[in-house]
Amino acid sequence: MNGTPAYMAPETFGGNPTGELLDIYALGQALHESLTGEVAFPQPEGLTTTQQLAHVVGLKMKAKALDPGPGFPDDLREVVRRSTEPQPAKRIATMRMFADALAGGKLPPMQGAS
Repeated sequence: MNGTPAYMAPETFGGNPTGELLDIYALGQALHESLTGEVAFPQPEGLTTTQQLAHVVGLKMKAKALDPGPGFPDDLREVVRRSTEPQPAKRIATMRMFADALAGGKLPPMQGAS
């Protein structure tokens, strides 16, 4: 496992990493943290490395998509939510789509959405 556990996509911990989608998740989380000024998955101090990993994995496995909140434009909130979607199939599919959405383009409908 390579990377900082707090920024890894949930599927990494289940043994199902999926390339570019991992980077999209991490970038979406970094965007969320940049907007809110808060760490999405804080690691408590005083724990061993193994305990910190277990803590973060537990948080990630039950977390929903991140949302910076109503103080931000809906399109930007949607980029954050869609890039941090826990289910890879519902995540923004490519970095190009992520960049285009940040530049004001529209995201395609989420797969599996009704």
